Formats: sequence, C-alpha cells, structure tokens
Amino acid sequence: MNVEHHRISARTRISIVVDGVELDEDLLRVLLLVDITGSINQAAKSLGIPYSRVWERIARAEKAIGAKIIDAKRGGSYGGGSKLTSLGKKILETYLSEVRSRIERGYEGGKGCTFTYLYAGSHDPLIERVLKKLDRELKRRYAWVGSLKGLSLFIAGQCAVTGIHILDVDTEEYNDPIIRKFMLEDLAEIKNLFLRRQGFIARSERDYEGIVDGLIGGELRFVNRCWGSGTRMLVDVVLRKEALRRGLEPRSVTKAIRGYEWEVSTHNEVANAVKSGVADVGMGIEYVARITGLSFVPVRVEKFDILVRWDVLNDSEVKHFLEELDREIAKSVSSMPGYIAVP
Repeated sequence: MNVEHHRISARTRISIVVDGVELDEDLLRVLLLVDITGSINQAAKSLGIPYSRVWERIARAEKAIGAKIIDAKRGGSYGGGSKLTSLGKKILETYLSEVRSRIERGYEGGKGCTFTYLYAGSHDPLIERVLKKLDRELKRRYAWVGSLKGLSLFIAGQCAVTGIHILDVDTEEYNDPIIRKFMLEDLAEIKNLFLRRQGFIARSERDYEGIVDGLIGGELRFVNRCWGSGTRMLVDVVLRKEALRRGLEPRSVTKAIRGYEWEVSTHNEVANAVKSGVADVGMGIEYVARITGLSFVPVRVEKFDILVRWDVLNDSEVKHFLEELDREIAKSVSSMPGYIAVP
C-alpha cells in the first residue's frame, strides 16, 4: 500500500508524578472512570482491560507512593463500590487541569491535538451514516466504544469528537451532571444533537411487564450492550429498579438473565441478534427496531450530545464532519422513527 495513504503523527501522553512516582495516562483514565462509575470493575470493563490487571496497577502505584488513591469496598448487591481518596481526587484534578492547559495552548496556537480517531464514543445510526461517507473520503478512523470509554479517549486527546448519552442515577438526567462535574465546557464545545427513544426490542408484540418478567424468570434470552455504553447503563438502571420493586437482590437478577453477559457494540447488532432468533430481547433505539421490522417497547427518551475538543475546532476534517452531520440531521432526523429534533 502507498505510504501516502497513512497518517503518521506523534503525540505526547500526559503523566502525573506523585512523590517521584510516575502515573501514566492509562492509570489516570482508570481514576477518571472510577470517579464516574464508583467501581473499579466497571472502570476496567468500560476500558476493556482485565480487572486483575487494573487492580495490580493500582496496588503497585499505591505501594510505591505509600498512600491509597482508591478506597475500594468489596461485597454488596453490585459487588461493592470504590471511590477516590483525597489524594486520588487531587491526582485526577491535576490531570484534568493539564488537559485543559494543553487544549488552551493548542487552541490559542492554532495547533490542535494529533487525534487517532475523528470520532470515538456511543453508537448512533445517523452519525454512522455520515462517518462511513467521510471514512471513504478522509481515511479517518472511528470507533463504537460506548459513552464512557469514548469520553476517556476524548479527554486523553485520542479522539476529536465523542458522543455520549450518560444517565445519572441520582438525578435521572442525561449528560449534564457529568458535564458539570468535570467542567467539560472547559474542554469542549457541547452540541445537543437530538433526543432518541430507547426501549426493549423483541420479535413479537410484548408489553413492558411481560418482557421484564420473562427476563427475570429465565423465559427470554437477552442480548446486552458493552460495558460503558449509555444503553448498558440504562439496562442496569432498569433491572436494578425492577429487582428492588420485586424484593429481589439486583445482582441475583442479572445472574439469572440468560444472555446478560453476551455483549455487542451497536444497536444494529442488538436488532440483528433478535431478528435472527439468537436472542429474544435486547435494549436499543426505536429506529433500528422499526427498520428491521421488530417490536419496540419504549423505556426512556434520552438526550444525545457530542463533544468537540476546543483545540481541534478549526481542523479541516473536524469541520467537514460537523458540517456533514448538521446537513444529515436537518435532512433526515424528522423522518427517522424514534428521533426527536431539538430546537
């Protein structure tokens, strides 16, 4: 292959030094996701890294520093919880401050980050349509990695744009709590693209109660989304709520559901698994259910936002992507079932 077809660039990764101990960006991304999810296990799964390796990295860093950076508790209905210690929070604050500083320098100097992906984040069929066209034109990669991993890649400067629909369990708001918590307005321009209806996708007509009872009772086979995706977070919120309503342990419910551990990366894969009969039910957006001729039971309307790093706003590829995305939304969103345009 002609070498001119390859984009080659260098990037300097951020590391934080604590008492002479260097913490690299991979570990800093773990701290970020532990702070978001409250779980080392969920952070590891969101990043696609084995839990044992993450735990080993944390333990090694804490031993070298001589202080705890994560306070982890075992047990509980979801396997315990974890939170950053005061030192861990200070390290994360220092990391995010350095990210902001680099973005500001890049923006003022007219030179943005040398990103690996144009887009990495939550899957969406409309965005996919635009990216497939641009990928042929620009040879710029994209990745469906879910909201949380996409956000961590975005903060680390490995992608220019990310898409998120992150449900905050306490407020039941999408995206805004995490944007406020990590002051993401300082890192990015935030665009609310549209609203989408999420719900259960099934082959035959079923109601909400029938689907939940069928899953918990083991009658129905499930296909799940990957850890860290906004849809997976919604699945777990729904299952926890329904378990508690029935007086059951949430963890016992997820263990009882056939297919809970089977994960796919996109809404299309969920619909295909259900349509082919490999699964009976999945969680996904209404649009993919309708275009594949499947039944849809609404669960929640979600807000889908994209974040664009300030230091790449003037990049020609990023500008081209955003222009094409705006055109596609104006042309198509009103005719796509389950999508709701925003003013």
